[in-house]
This record gives sequence, structure tokens and C-alpha cells, in this order.
Amino acid sequence: MPEHWRDTNARIEGPAVRFLQAAFAESWLETTGIAIGGDGYFPRVESIGNLPAQVVKSSPTGGSFQNYMLFLLSINSAKKSILITNSYFIPDDVMTEALVKAATRGSSYYYRAR
Repeated sequence: MPEHWRDTNARIEGPAVRFLQAAFAESWLETTGIAIGGDGYFPRVESIGNLPAQVVKSSPTGGSFQNYMLFLLSINSAKKSILITNSYFIPDDVMTEALVKAATRGSSYYYRAR
């Protein structure tokens, strides 16, 4: 594995953008006390393609349980492979057991912390 920093960037288009905007607006409100909204922040978004996407918000003040459950349910549902790129992913015993069970079902597993 290379010894260098790597950022992962993605371009998101379509309805998932509204969820990302809402997560940003919520974090902005928590941090500044200022509510932002309106068409300038939430313009009309057209559907593009048919690839499903899910946004799960987390911040220093919350979201850990939702992310934990998302990982656990996704690992338990994996049929072919599991790819995790999250520098904060530290599996506990339950998560480790889920990964082992996924491997015994034939799912390949790859984790990249950077």
C-alpha cells in the first residue's frame, strides 16, 4: 500500500444533492446559529440517470449510530464485495464478526484507511 495521502472526491448530481445540501445547512445551523435556505441554497434539482444514492449525515455532534447501522446492515447484506474507504472506520467485535461472516459467504473485503 502506498505511503501517501489520498483524498477521494466524487461529483454528485440529481436528487441526492438535496440531502447533501440539507446536511450542510443543518451543520451550518449547529455551528453558526444561522439558518440558511431558499432557492439560492436549494435550487431545483433534475433527476440524472438511475443510480440510487443514499446520504447519511454525521458530524462531531451526532450521526455515529446511523453510520454504524449503515455499515453493519450493508456488510450483512453484501453478496459479492465490500469496499470501505473511511479513515475513521474501526470495527468493534460485532462489526468484525459481520465481516468474517461476509467473507464466509464469499464476499471479498477491501478496506483503505487513507
